[in-house]
Amino acid sequence: AVRHRVLETVEPSPAGPQSVRDQARAMAATAQPGYPDPLPQQACRAALAWLSGPAAERLDVVPGRPVLAQHDGNLANYLWDGRQVRLVDFEHSGRSDRACELADFTEHLSVWATTGIAAEPFLARFDLSPAEHRRVTSLRPLFATFWLLRLLPGGPSHRRNPPGTLDRQAARLLTLLG
Repeated sequence: AVRHRVLETVEPSPAGPQSVRDQARAMAATAQPGYPDPLPQQACRAALAWLSGPAAERLDVVPGRPVLAQHDGNLANYLWDGRQVRLVDFEHSGRSDRACELADFTEHLSVWATTGIAAEPFLARFDLSPAEHRRVTSLRPLFATFWLLRLLPGGPSHRRNPPGTLDRQAARLLTLLG
């Protein structure tokens, strides 16, 4: 909805991949060790390895045309009136790319953990170019890592979610990392 020439003047989103990667690295540095369950331990080790590896460094390359991105995939920010979806809460918005916005949305805890929206069927509804598909695939582990770290004991989302959410997030991240 934003003309390309106007979008070129919009600042990049403050919640883009570089920022999320930096936040995840900061959370990882202060994460409390010794979780009682082996699945979160395994996922955390895999996440830390991924964050320090080359895949996390390559996220800065943005293929395709920029878009105005909301960069807050919380499902509560999408209001459905029976005909249209309206977006609210633009505090993290800015210029980004469509693939990043889709990866952020599909990995948001409110989208998959509470509603059961499956990423693959959802993403199949978009006509993604091969480059966008690769980018969504490469960014999903970043956003899943971010949520895993938030869910760890002592993390900001640990006490806000139902029991078992951390284990489900750990399994999801391990699947994404292959």
